[in-house]
Amino acid sequence: MSNSAPKVIIRSGGSSFFRIIRLWFVWGLMGLFIIFILLNIILGASENGLQATLSELGQRFVNPLNKISIDFNAYNDNIGLSKFAKNMLFISIFAQVYILYLYIRGFHKIIFFPLLGENASPLIRYGMTFGLIFMLQSIYLIIKGLSLNVIFDGIKDLFLATKFIISKLAGYGEFIIGNNIDNTTNIIENISNINQTINISSY
Repeated sequence: MSNSAPKVIIRSGGSSFFRIIRLWFVWGLMGLFIIFILLNIILGASENGLQATLSELGQRFVNPLNKISIDFNAYNDNIGLSKFAKNMLFISIFAQVYILYLYIRGFHKIIFFPLLGENASPLIRYGMTFGLIFMLQSIYLIIKGLSLNVIFDGIKDLFLATKFIISKLAGYGEFIIGNNIDNTTNIIENISNINQTINISSY
């Protein structure tokens, strides 16, 4: 009979909190992506027909780098675009970056992580993942008779678009947090004023 002491598992509340925040963030991005795809189908089908809309949607998945360049340059040109159109372009850019993220995540998890193992350097695994995506994009462009410069322009615009998305989301975050802080401050001041009024009236 063993007299070993029972194991005590200590769970960090902070790590659980950040895990929850991470899950909310991941599912929030996925939800935004799904909403955009559905809106794209609904609005596109009403304007251009379902077949043309599905064809354009397919281009997003088979040629994502080129679509990033097109949308990112259209956003920066900003010629006669309404606020709604600019917001839709921003969401479209986000959707394209998210599609590439799904490719990278999927190829890495399904192919290269099992193939190379967890002991292999992540730099090597992800480098080979990028290489596979680059090769598939090149094959598609060659079949379509397009220039391979599309890929290099797309990679450049991918980094610029990612930086743009992060700065945009950070701006939204600061706005939301700032408003919450202001609202909280106003509530505290109102409660303080009410308490002072009650104290004065009690005399």
